[in-house]
Amino acid sequence: MPYFREEDNKRKQNSWSGEAHSVLVLAIQTIDQLGGRERFPDLRQRLDLILNSEHWKEKYYENK
Repeated sequence: MPYFREEDNKRKQNSWSGEAHSVLVLAIQTIDQLGGRERFPDLRQRLDLILNSEHWKEKYYENK
């Protein structure tokens, strides 16, 4: 019987939009740890815009 971590099982149960949201949040957290807006201003701003866009919120909450 294969072994799966709890995180792996949760990811399998996530919808595409739920997983994409988690990836965006993780990307923002990682960029912040590496210097955030000072080192990666354009990337950080674009990720924020995507995460906070009305289109994204509609799609994300539509699939929940």
